[in-house]
Amino acid sequence: MVQYFINSGDHEHAVAVGQRALALAAASGDVSTRLTAHIFMSRAYYSLGDYRRAIDCLRQNVTFLSGELVRERFVGLPGFPAVISRSQLAWCLVEVGAFAEGIAWGEEGVRMAEAVEHPFSLAHAYALTGHVSLRQGDLPKAIPILERGLRVCQAAHLPLFFPRLASSLGVAYTQSGRLAEGLALLEQAVEQSAAMVRRNPLPPGPGPGRRTRHAPAAGPLPSRPRHPLCPDRPARAGAC
Repeated sequence: MVQYFINSGDHEHAVAVGQRALALAAASGDVSTRLTAHIFMSRAYYSLGDYRRAIDCLRQNVTFLSGELVRERFVGLPGFPAVISRSQLAWCLVEVGAFAEGIAWGEEGVRMAEAVEHPFSLAHAYALTGHVSLRQGDLPKAIPILERGLRVCQAAHLPLFFPRLASSLGVAYTQSGRLAEGLALLEQAVEQSAAMVRRNPLPPGPGPGRRTRHAPAAGPLPSRPRHPLCPDRPARAGAC
């Protein structure tokens, strides 16, 4: 339910539902629910600009998820919570200017994801950690990480990550002088994101991040050359 309200743009409601989930988890000793609630609540807090609370949620997770628990999947998440929590913590720390700590957590998440060789966890870690390096302006570090993420997205058919990876990599390419490649990726990111929204429209109604009931769907974008990391395919949500 927390994820539903996040996707709807109703972040305050997402936080409220997450807090109820945490209370139930505390009463029952349900570790999986506690970890999952912290991850989704951190996303809601991030969207609200409450980075400190987002960071606090994720710090609780990474403190718990150490040692043998690093390789535990638990339930309720498509990836390893140890990886997801560290990657999202890196993402949030950047917003408060803690670049060094953010990069350290992000790189730890990448190492964990590479150790378990889990595609979703890899794509998540590469996308967020690459973005952190990009935000710091470290293009030589950001580009290889984001390229690896895009390859994982393509090989494992993970359309969810394509817009984020392609947009970050497109910005990195343009900032490094590779304008043609960068623009191609940015256009593909917009194209795929629009296709995903057309296939899975957000619930109607006003509010931040929502489409209104009568908002028209985005029209098709002009056909553009594809970047070599993402071969020519129809513009659809399932294609990387």
